[in-house]
Amino acid sequence: EILRSSGLGRKVLLSKLGQRVIKSLMTMPRYRYRKSAEMINRDAMAWIGGQKGRPFFAFLNYYDAHDPYTVPSEVPRPFATGRAKLPSSVIEGARDDYDDCLQYLDDQVDRLLQQLDRDGLLANTIVVITSDHGEGFGEHDLAGHGISLYRPELHVPLLFVYPEGVPRDKVVSQPVSIREIPATIADLINPSGRNPFPGDSLAALWSEGGSSLARAPVLSSVDRSAKVSPLLHNAPARLGRMFSIVLDDHVYIRNANGREQLFHLTDDPAELNDLAHQPGSDLEPYRTALRKMVPDTK
Repeated sequence: EILRSSGLGRKVLLSKLGQRVIKSLMTMPRYRYRKSAEMINRDAMAWIGGQKGRPFFAFLNYYDAHDPYTVPSEVPRPFATGRAKLPSSVIEGARDDYDDCLQYLDDQVDRLLQQLDRDGLLANTIVVITSDHGEGFGEHDLAGHGISLYRPELHVPLLFVYPEGVPRDKVVSQPVSIREIPATIADLINPSGRNPFPGDSLAALWSEGGSSLARAPVLSSVDRSAKVSPLLHNAPARLGRMFSIVLDDHVYIRNANGREQLFHLTDDPAELNDLAHQPGSDLEPYRTALRKMVPDTK
């Protein structure tokens, strides 16, 4: 971890010699230094049980679906069964490992909710499930996260479960930001009270006619060029701070070098057809929206 925190250290770790040394000294089970979802559930339920009926807020950060995509050794791995061990299958193999992690997480979240239900807490608890980022597996010749603003890294699940205030099986297709989660929770707890958080509540979107509500553009940004490996020559984030705006069913991406891209999210969810410089494309509404949200952009 010390080596990973510096540019020189990352070069050492990514070198052929560095990789050989790591593999000779440290097997994957020894490298898995983080708490599993099962351990997090155990500690969370122990803490919740000590609240003695008081209102509580718990933030559980499950890390199992993060590289190096490992699950506890005793957990079944159905997606890895029969996987080819060829160099051309590296991306598919990583995706299979990732799917195994997701299935393990799904099972552990289910166990947590069942325990809350058995303890009589679930019916009066707002449950929010989301992620801070997605993961790329070869799209745009990229893998991982924090290296671009393409859809695989930005499109994450967002679920609200609350019998008293959220309708069952309601799906909102309109793009939103996880920035709105605190305001939404506060609105669900006290709809008539003053909201102390920035942003707007998403609760209106699942009300009658809510899907037609006009909302502000969804802004995303990444600024971590110092942490992007120099070996990732095609990673847009290596160039510096970049932004994206979702507006009118399009996503506009502006890189640090001034390159602009525009994709239609419904017709082109894989973001393969760049509309930015095609005849008839007008980028000015997206540039204007970005300047309003980030005044220091050109």
